[in-house]
Amino acid sequence: MNIKFLRTFLTVVEEKSFSSAARRLGLTQPAVTKHIQALEKHFEALLFKRKGWRSELTEAGQVLLVYARRIVSTFDEAERQLKKIGEKVSGALKVGASTIPGEYVLPLLVGEFTRKYPEVRLQVEIADSGRVIRMVASEDLDVGVVGAKSEEAGLEFYPFAQDRLVLVVGHGHPWAKKEAVDPAELTKIPLIWREKDSGTRKTAEAILAQHGVNPEDLTVAMELGSTEAVVNATISGSGATIISKNAAQRHLILKSLVEVEIRGVELTRPLYLVYRKERALSPVVDAFVSYVKESTPIVS
Repeated sequence: MNIKFLRTFLTVVEEKSFSSAARRLGLTQPAVTKHIQALEKHFEALLFKRKGWRSELTEAGQVLLVYARRIVSTFDEAERQLKKIGEKVSGALKVGASTIPGEYVLPLLVGEFTRKYPEVRLQVEIADSGRVIRMVASEDLDVGVVGAKSEEAGLEFYPFAQDRLVLVVGHGHPWAKKEAVDPAELTKIPLIWREKDSGTRKTAEAILAQHGVNPEDLTVAMELGSTEAVVNATISGSGATIISKNAAQRHLILKSLVEVEIRGVELTRPLYLVYRKERALSPVVDAFVSYVKESTPIVS
């Protein structure tokens, strides 16, 4: 069977008209009719019925639609993959990352990727999650690695890793000797927080809200623009914070920070690879997206 016939079939379904499908495909209307008739002869079934100027699917047509989409999609993917064989992946790749993925996850990803594709030049920008997402959407970045997703149109968010957040206080904080606190107790102490566009902060506030703590009831003593600044302020001050355990680990070992459990609260979040939804990504972007998906299990 000719794959073109299935493409014609799908175009007629989308246009709901043989003549409109012909214009879109750059064919004559008799050629479109011939393609559909060839399919109907092969499957021994009527695929369309006329309703005024519209062409609507029959029951048989509805069944074929499901498989035609799969076949054409699979064929297109095979074509893309076969074109890659022997193709040299080279050029610039602009990657954005929010603080935690950028400092603790991205170096591991890009290290192996650049060994696999030595002719790719990586350009990395670190910013908060919100800014990275906006820059991917505006095509200032090719891909991003972030700690929160948004409803930004035209973007794909692929969860590829997990990050654990922890509540920490300085060694001299009144809570330093506590093993655990109730979620509501967080409203009674000053917090040292990242800026509002931070993925860490958005995740922490969302999880606390699920446990009855309204973010508006939290006392934000300081808002700081980097995780390192938050860590240093927490160590030297009387506030508490919620940060990635990756960022806190060294200070927990040195005992300059103390982890305090929040009873009944699981502070974990997925980390996302974000890229634009496009039928044909550039070879470099496609190689990086494919590498991340093949190298990391999807996280629910």
